[in-house]
Amino acid sequence: MWDLASGALLQVLRPPLGAGHEGKLSAVAITPDGSIVATAGWTGWDSDGTASIYLFERASGRMQQRLPGLPNVIFHLAVSPDGRFLAAALGGGEGMRIYDLRTNTEVARDRDYGDSSYWIEFDRQGRLLTTCADGWLRLYDAKFHLLAKRQAAGGRQPFAARFSPDGALVAVGFADTTAVNVLDSTDLTLRYAPDTTGVDNGDLSTVAWSRDGQRLYAGGRYVQGEGIVPILQWSQAGRGPLTRLPTATDTLMDLRPLADGRLVFGAQDPVLGVLARTEARLWTQGPATVDYRGLHSALRVSQDGRVVEFGFDVLQPEQRWHPRSARLHLATGRLLVDPLAPASGVPVHPPRTTGLALHNWQDRADPRLNDAPLALAPYETSRALAIAVDGQSFVLGTDWRLRLFDRQGQPLWAV
Repeated sequence: MWDLASGALLQVLRPPLGAGHEGKLSAVAITPDGSIVATAGWTGWDSDGTASIYLFERASGRMQQRLPGLPNVIFHLAVSPDGRFLAAALGGGEGMRIYDLRTNTEVARDRDYGDSSYWIEFDRQGRLLTTCADGWLRLYDAKFHLLAKRQAAGGRQPFAARFSPDGALVAVGFADTTAVNVLDSTDLTLRYAPDTTGVDNGDLSTVAWSRDGQRLYAGGRYVQGEGIVPILQWSQAGRGPLTRLPTATDTLMDLRPLADGRLVFGAQDPVLGVLARTEARLWTQGPATVDYRGLHSALRVSQDGRVVEFGFDVLQPEQRWHPRSARLHLATGRLLVDPLAPASGVPVHPPRTTGLALHNWQDRADPRLNDAPLALAPYETSRALAIAVDGQSFVLGTDWRLRLFDRQGQPLWAV
């Protein structure tokens, strides 16, 4: 929990965790009065085969309640404006669940979903909106009855969907395109699409409106030169010209408007911060870790495997990454940071990345061999490649796994 004015750390909430995925969080929501924080994800699944939502008292950090028995991972949470209801979007086609926070009991559900739901959102009147990887947006009334179900024109995988402050419009971002759609909130028909000319890579999966509804924001995996991930901003509620606000160096995950034109952003650097209406940074909390992304050729290993050299980046206060290097002698455990001399005369070699017709393997979600796609999980991105010395197999390093394939592209194992 962070102080919005200063960026000071106020509280750390600690849900139960365990080996593997257990305790991995993908959703958080806070009640309007700031007293209760709900968080969930892969939470409780390893203990009894169901997931739970954890409710914490914000001030003390103490867990107050567990809402158990959900049939799949929880990807998103939202609290109604009056603080009465908690809504959860679930994976695996399990749809959505609604809880009454006065009694902590389930009061509504919809399981008629064809895939995972990644977003759920209330408007000021209590209507509810969800997105789903089956391509459909679903709109519910304040009693959680389905009002409309429609596919948006901009892409096949709607990710984030946000009501405008007056409730008249809905902005939608997609995980598979760089389109943004603005829909009518009564029936989800297309009203217009902001201009995304020149936005030619990644996606614009997350969207937000300013508090006055005059500016529309979007961001995601779209990268603008030198590895900068910007927030895109349109005036005139999305009808005006596009401007780019350099913000992060990895995927923008969420945007939240504040009063006075301020904007909170969170990205996978990881970085958290607040922008002023003037686009200046009011404060930023950057990563306390080093970054190895994009440095596959800087990883070098001796023929006998006893000496490893690697590069890494450290984020500086001015939000620029500074390159560093290190050398590890495995026999002695000696680590040299920013070594000045070669590795004691021992030759070291970078990974082999040529010899097979591999494409789109670096920072892409669609790697290919001989124009045939290589199997990855949804939203998994390939980051690095190493081809075996004999050319009979190769390894992709992704966001989540090491994946070994044979030279025909058939998967052999993944860890």
